[in-house]
Amino acid sequence: EINEAAWAGVGPDDLPPGAVMAPARAALARSRIPEALEFARTAAANMPIVVFSDHRDPILAFRDVPGAGFIVGDDSSDGPSDKARESVIRKFMAGELSIIAMTIKVGGVGLDLSRADGILFIDRAYNPGDNQQPEERATKVGKTSMVTIWRMMSDHPLDVRLQQILDT
Repeated sequence: EINEAAWAGVGPDDLPPGAVMAPARAALARSRIPEALEFARTAAANMPIVVFSDHRDPILAFRDVPGAGFIVGDDSSDGPSDKARESVIRKFMAGELSIIAMTIKVGGVGLDLSRADGILFIDRAYNPGDNQQPEERATKVGKTSMVTIWRMMSDHPLDVRLQQILDT
């Protein structure tokens, strides 16, 4: 799905134009779905885990995973209603779900996910602050257990460069 020819002239320290970058990022996120599902199931056998993605498709892939709930936001007919979202969060916090998957935008706003001992980022948002907010939902003040954070990444030049920028 990624148009390799569109990358001609883009150096290792460059970012391509947005028209090339957005579909490439979405395709990279979709390419991680099988590994994300497997990783989350394995991790959730040992700890409650929250899965975040800047893209919807990886989150929607969790809809049929036993013991998982998902939230993609208000602007989707695919996602749950406000009442259903509250139910998913309540079930996760009560221990009825071992995985909760959500988009980064949804996960950064007014949620208590402090039961989570693991966070998996399938992909991250462009803005470092957007990525920090969901992390803070699981690492609230007063939490006494450690939280492990995993970030999925590919060796595609766009992914490598974005990770470098975000980590800096």
